[in-house]
Amino acid sequence: STIKAQNRLTGDIEYNGIDAATVINSVLSGLSAVQGLIHISPGTYTISTKISVPSSVIIQGEGPLTILKAASGYSNTVNIIENADTTDGNTNILLRNFKIDGNYQNRTGTTEEEKGHNLMLKNASYCSLENIYSIQAAASGICLAQGSNNNNVFGNVITDSYNHNYLFVGTTNGSNTVY
Repeated sequence: STIKAQNRLTGDIEYNGIDAATVINSVLSGLSAVQGLIHISPGTYTISTKISVPSSVIIQGEGPLTILKAASGYSNTVNIIENADTTDGNTNILLRNFKIDGNYQNRTGTTEEEKGHNLMLKNASYCSLENIYSIQAAASGICLAQGSNNNNVFGNVITDSYNHNYLFVGTTNGSNTVY
């Protein structure tokens, strides 16, 4: 079925397609110069490409009934959600109230360093991950990788990850808060 992205201010359908990640990434590209909010309604959305989140963006669902599920055949060498600039970093990303199903039994390839996570932030600061439900990650449910600091991670439920539920690698200053 067709996934539609509607502008809540104008009512216009601005993006549509059959792949949820492509529609979400199109919306994110349109928001990259400004702050923005993406609200994802309840439903199961098949993800076949990585979702790349720029700075100053909120992506929110409506709890565990908003499901972003890796497509069968999705590569274990790709994260499902990742900050857009893992080299120079991103700031002020808020991800909340949705479920990520890594679908690891139906993915292909072998996980590599910094790959196969349901959600990874690298060189990210002042971000929040709230009430994320993460299941069946090929590597870890949530990974805060090198250079990530001053982030808040709370209220998350992570189960049935192939390697780790949470993974904190090379984060700086011990300044990430998890509760």
